[in-house]
Amino acid sequence: MKNISLTLITLLICIGCKNKETQTKKVSSSKETIYTYESGIENCLSLKKSNPSNFSATGDCMVGSTLPDFNTQTIDGKKITNEMLRGKVSIINFWFTSCPPCVAEIPGFNEIVAKYGTDKVNFISIGKNSKTEIEQFLEKHPWDFLHISNEEGIVQNIFKIQLGYPTTYIINKEGVIIKSFSGGAIGEEATAMIKEKVIPLLEKEI
Repeated sequence: MKNISLTLITLLICIGCKNKETQTKKVSSSKETIYTYESGIENCLSLKKSNPSNFSATGDCMVGSTLPDFNTQTIDGKKITNEMLRGKVSIINFWFTSCPPCVAEIPGFNEIVAKYGTDKVNFISIGKNSKTEIEQFLEKHPWDFLHISNEEGIVQNIFKIQLGYPTTYIINKEGVIIKSFSGGAIGEEATAMIKEKVIPLLEKEI
């Protein structure tokens, strides 16, 4: 009798374990998980610690993260918040004026703006420089993005960029980062590279 009882208990435990395993697989195969921006940063820092020599190539550490909350304005005085970006695909580029790969990307970005316009896409640059420095730079290097300076420390305090410069985020209409990448090239190669990385996702998302 005892042997029968033990056999039944063992069988029930095994069935329970199997059901639990099945439930776990279902959860992992459901919708993609959405992370907070802070979780994305923590993910990047973990990867940076474990693989510092190859970290600049691991831009995917931010994919799946929502944009952080921010409330700022462009160098022209236009208010911009993370909530205002929803409903359109957004491209956000982080850069600074003395960064050669950052500057080399600009012609490619301008071609993308000319092709898609701003009705369905937000094009935003966030520079590490001051408002005055960015304005002086744009006089010599026209760039058809909305420009935000680092006067309020938005780069280090809000976005906490970990991937180096330039860094580009592509964000879907729901405010989730669907691609992030850093680094770049010089000259015409930079134009081709930025178009190759950005255009396929724009075609898919808009």
